[in-house]
Amino acid sequence: MSYIVTARKWRPLVFEDVLGQQHIATTLRNAIRLQRIAHAYIFSGPRGVGKTSMARILAKAVNCRSPHEINPCNECDMCKEITEGRSLDVIEIDGASNRGIDEIRNLRESVRYGPSKGKYKVYIIDEVHMLTKEAFNALLKTLEEPPSHVLFIFATTEVHKVPSTILSRCQRFDFRRIPLEQIVERLRFIAQKEGISIDEESLLRIAKRGEGSMRDAQSIFDQVASFAGGTITAAETKSVLNIVDEEFFFRVTGLVKSGDTREAVKLAAEIINRGYDIREFLSGVAEHLRNLLVCKATNDETLLEVSPQMRKRYIEEVHQGELSEEDLLRLLRLVVETENAVRWSPQPRYRLEACLLQIAKFDKTVSLDSLLQRLDELYESLSRNSEPSGGIQPSKVKNEKMMYEVKRMTAERHGADISASTAPDAVQEQVAPPEKQGDKVGISPDNSFQPLSLESFLPKWNDFIDSVRKEKIHVWTILSEAKIYEVANGSIRIAVREKLDLDRLKKERQFLTERLRGIVGAKVLLDFIVRNPRENSSALGEGEKAASGGEAGDSTNDLHPVEKLIIREFGAEPLEG
Repeated sequence: MSYIVTARKWRPLVFEDVLGQQHIATTLRNAIRLQRIAHAYIFSGPRGVGKTSMARILAKAVNCRSPHEINPCNECDMCKEITEGRSLDVIEIDGASNRGIDEIRNLRESVRYGPSKGKYKVYIIDEVHMLTKEAFNALLKTLEEPPSHVLFIFATTEVHKVPSTILSRCQRFDFRRIPLEQIVERLRFIAQKEGISIDEESLLRIAKRGEGSMRDAQSIFDQVASFAGGTITAAETKSVLNIVDEEFFFRVTGLVKSGDTREAVKLAAEIINRGYDIREFLSGVAEHLRNLLVCKATNDETLLEVSPQMRKRYIEEVHQGELSEEDLLRLLRLVVETENAVRWSPQPRYRLEACLLQIAKFDKTVSLDSLLQRLDELYESLSRNSEPSGGIQPSKVKNEKMMYEVKRMTAERHGADISASTAPDAVQEQVAPPEKQGDKVGISPDNSFQPLSLESFLPKWNDFIDSVRKEKIHVWTILSEAKIYEVANGSIRIAVREKLDLDRLKKERQFLTERLRGIVGAKVLLDFIVRNPRENSSALGEGEKAASGGEAGDSTNDLHPVEKLIIREFGAEPLEG
């Protein structure tokens, strides 16, 4: 007997053999048992999940001469003829090659004649979505009121292309992708029956490559068996399928720890030289990051679709605590974006190298909770060293010190430095040396944030907006109607009329900061708010601000001082609610 591929040789013969579709099998068996068989069914779902096999089993079940528990016996002449594809009562039609109106007219003529041997005349149309619009229209009347001896079964991978007029006349069943564990179990069973020795890692790799399709997994199994012979090992499976070794994925996350850009370029070259598909490699990196994230978030390695040895390694990697959940999410986003970009890039290698270099230069996330904890510890230290008779309010010291510390951390992130002389006055009284406490803080030409006053800045306001008018007239238009709301702690807050103006100024924040630096002679923080329309004063002093009970038109007056400063520093907006 000639060789038969695994997908055909081990095709399901009864309802229970169709893996992952028990919800459909149970419904069809009950329909046969209760004699509630519909005249038309449509099976939709991904490729290789059992749609045509289920249609053949249903055709045998309704025509079987001696059914066994609603399953076909597969022994009678009707079952054998249907299995071998030579039954006159079960007609299988390829919708892709018989898609015209003439073929449907022939079908309408043939349904008038009853079955030759069985109880039902069954028409199975594969890829029914390929029929033309005219063919579907010609089928409508016959499909709605067929003879009692006719049963239609349609199969399609793209049910959205089937007209709603056809769908409404059928019972629809949606087939699911087959779970990985069931594919592995089925492949193990087939290997035992075929006398092939295969390890668990190879079974897992073949099943994962099938992507939920049993037929795809069985075809890959045949390919590997032809390469390896009677004994299949993990190394042979990797070789024949050109699967990227997991060690490469751990080397990628190792770049975050080492920061070695040279290693990143060498890794990209090694991927190219080994002939790995770049998109497949990036997809593997994304899955690797996902596995780390799942372990980090749930501490449950059983959720990973990897071998037992790899599960142990993932747990060890997570327990080292090098990467937080936020870091893994940011890395995953970077890799997925690169994978999408590679699809259309004329130079995918450059994209890969850029991605790995970004991973090597990756900055780890700093938690806001740890930042606030650090500031609280600093405040407690200051409180222990302060004297009550000094006349300094502890709450003022705490808030101003927190704001100064966040400024310092932000400046360090951008390579700048903030000296102790730039700290708020209330903090300087506690941290500055005695000989410096009486000094006045002036404006220096470096990058440090300098305190200003409303009186010293008002004369320079017109010069500032005039310098803006020469380069960006649309920004000048907004500033000419804006008002100075507050000048304090090295920052200037400007109030505008509309939210739209606020968004435009935030986009130009860097440009305006540079313009202002040229006028004032020092780096100054710029902040923008929406002004209350009832407020007509050109500038507000601290007394008026306190009397108004908060900032005009500002929804952040109830926020923590650190949160306010972060909003001003990074241009963020508070969440609604």
